[in-house]
Amino acid sequence: MNSIFLSHFRNQNLIDLYYAKSSFIIIIIILFLVILLTLTKNQNVKTTRARSFNLDTSTTLKGIAIIILILGHFSQKCTQGIIPFELTGVASVIIFLTISGLSMIRTYGLDSLGNIFILRRIKRLIFPVWITLALFYLLNYFLLDWEPRTKWIILNFLGLIRPCPPNGPAWFITYILFLYANYYLVSLLRISNRNKCITLLVLSYISLIIIHTSPLSEYFGIWKSYSIVFPVAVLIGFYLDKVYNVFGSIYKISPFFYMASTIFLVMIYYFIVTSPIANMVESPSMGLAVTTLNAIFFIMSVIMISYLIDNSDYRSSFLLTLGNYSFEIYLLHLPFMVYYDFFLFRKPLALYFLIYLAVIITLSYTLRKMTTNMNKFVFRKFQT
Repeated sequence: MNSIFLSHFRNQNLIDLYYAKSSFIIIIIILFLVILLTLTKNQNVKTTRARSFNLDTSTTLKGIAIIILILGHFSQKCTQGIIPFELTGVASVIIFLTISGLSMIRTYGLDSLGNIFILRRIKRLIFPVWITLALFYLLNYFLLDWEPRTKWIILNFLGLIRPCPPNGPAWFITYILFLYANYYLVSLLRISNRNKCITLLVLSYISLIIIHTSPLSEYFGIWKSYSIVFPVAVLIGFYLDKVYNVFGSIYKISPFFYMASTIFLVMIYYFIVTSPIANMVESPSMGLAVTTLNAIFFIMSVIMISYLIDNSDYRSSFLLTLGNYSFEIYLLHLPFMVYYDFFLFRKPLALYFLIYLAVIITLSYTLRKMTTNMNKFVFRKFQT
């Protein structure tokens, strides 16, 4: 290839695997070193450990999820495919949904949520999504001569987003709104909290079946891979203190066994995802069940890792920064990676990848500032 990579518009000119692998190794080593170099002693150990799955833990996990998400999409969209990074995009979404489920039950509970819950969700989502959608529609129009359909522009701004241009990953917004709506409605039921958790799980599986057996699969088929993650995380979060106690007992007996078990769960998940085991089942419904239930292995490994972070004396400021701006990074990272490749597809690839990452973090910081100011102006009469 030439000394400079050509444009990546329309998935052309993928970086050859030989060069990509060596660059990937360099990138991973650099990121790992940055994480180590930014480790600092946790000054509030007693405060953070007073509550299971504290804020630093969830933020650190989001930082990890962002790293593997970007590496996964880079492998899928920019190279000829680097195994196993082709699957880390899916894994990162499972991590985000697990964090969301645990945080939701730990922060709000399930007792008749009020308008404050709805308002906070709107404030968190509405302006970042609208700003990024407007930005990408404009860039696509002027840079790619792309003319979207008016109907889908309106639907996108109303929160109905498909996994396609101008921002494919934004499909997650529609899904998370759906999950939040289910969570809110279930909280209004006059049953025990345990039964509310079970009801949330049942609702998720009913929605899975409806999507799988209807034309909705064309638009929301991607939801099927994650259908049970959020409700399972909520259910585990309801018993999280007890779960952590069990994990603590195992870890005290044998840290090696604890770590090996965590890795083993990830390997089981990876094996089922990459093998044709679901297709070997005669019943399509059973095959779908195998595929979706498989996520439980990965969910448990994430929660086991969260226990280790929860009880660690150290925090990485780099991971905390990525986690703090994870939502904004999530919304911004892919279009600048695939469609507007101002930084990638140039040699040395590792260097330009790091420049790209720095630019995305800077843009995310700017987006957060814009969102904060707009929220203050629009919602200044509400105290949330």
